[in-house]
Order: sequence, then structure tokens, then C-alpha cells
Amino acid sequence: MTPCTRTSGWPRLPSWKRDGLESTPVPATIEGEEHNEYSYQFWNCSDGTESRQGSWASGTSPDGKGEFTYLEDPQPLAGAPTPPSPRPADMCNTGS
Repeated sequence: MTPCTRTSGWPRLPSWKRDGLESTPVPATIEGEEHNEYSYQFWNCSDGTESRQGSWASGTSPDGKGEFTYLEDPQPLAGAPTPPSPRPADMCNTGS
């Protein structure tokens, strides 16, 4: 297998195919559980826009199944979570 020179698993994809393994770095057993509409989006959650210049932000994906897009100012997909109720005081009392 060729060594991966970047932090992502994408550079290994061609050798995986050559070795007869999965066509993507995600096992087929969990396909369908992901939200495919976000599979090829890069959400910029950092200050600045330097990440826009990476190969992960635009162009055809290495698996050939999608086009990368860059979201400069992504918005949350859901509201803030509701925290659980605190435990009753006597439930955690260790005594003294």
C-alpha cells in the first residue's frame, strides 16, 4: 500500500481498489447511514478562508462520485440541545 502523505485517507484510495478492498474508505456495511447531501461539503469553521484553497474544497472527489463544495459560513443544522435535568442532591450524597 502506498503511504498516505496527507491527513485524509483519500490518497490511499487507488491502492485500496488495487488490493481488492472497498471502493471508498467507508465500509459498505454503514453506507446509507450517512447524510449524503453533506458528503462532499467542506464546512469552514475557522477564522479566515485559507481552507478554501485546498483540494478538499472544490473539484471532483477522488472516488468520482461527487463534487466538493466549500461553505464559507455554515449554519447549524439544529437548535441548541436541551441539557438533562440535574440529579437530585441526595442521589450523589457521599456523606460526611
